[in-house]
Amino acid sequence: MPNQTQRVIIYSHGFGVERDARGMFTDIAAAFPGAENVMFDYNIPNRAENTLTVRPLSEQKDILLAEITQVKAQSEDTPIDIIAHSIGSVVVALAQPEGIRRIILIAPPLELASSSLNRFAGRPGSVIDPDGLSRLARRDGSFTLVPAAFWKEREAIDPVMLFNALSDRTELFVVLANQDDVVSTERTSLLSPQIQVIGIDGDHDFRMESRVGLIETLKKIL
Repeated sequence: MPNQTQRVIIYSHGFGVERDARGMFTDIAAAFPGAENVMFDYNIPNRAENTLTVRPLSEQKDILLAEITQVKAQSEDTPIDIIAHSIGSVVVALAQPEGIRRIILIAPPLELASSSLNRFAGRPGSVIDPDGLSRLARRDGSFTLVPAAFWKEREAIDPVMLFNALSDRTELFVVLANQDDVVSTERTSLLSPQIQVIGIDGDHDFRMESRVGLIETLKKIL
């Protein structure tokens, strides 16, 4: 747990992954050895069945706020930053946390249309049921289980509106992936001028050599 360090960085992971965001957050944390890097899970893994159950966004928001409260209680006056990826950015914006120095949203979705499910629909083993429990096949052979409550909450959210509101509370950065293969950047022009938008090369997860560029960008911001 956090000690008295130069800074605390809280990480908010994306959809259908665990706390380390499939290694992205681990790589980022390694670039900030003087910080207390705080990672935690929104989702519920089942190793025996190779599944990960996604909690509704409202529950994820509550988990994040609880983590922030705990960090503040233990870190005293140490500056707190947040790094979020993908829909983890939406969770942060839903929480609208107070007392955060800087927030960086990596490849955040600017809209939450159901059409994004198409990439799962064609995979063998996927079952999409907006009114029940969806079973989404992942590239690594695992399955993400998604309850109906997740989809219902998701459809009611306007990410841009939430991001703009968040920029009134803290210094906010949005790092867009120029070759994003998951989310659209078409609504970028609707973001508040208070938000510092940076576009860099990479896919949605900044894999391979683009991970280096992402980390260098984060170092410049933090």
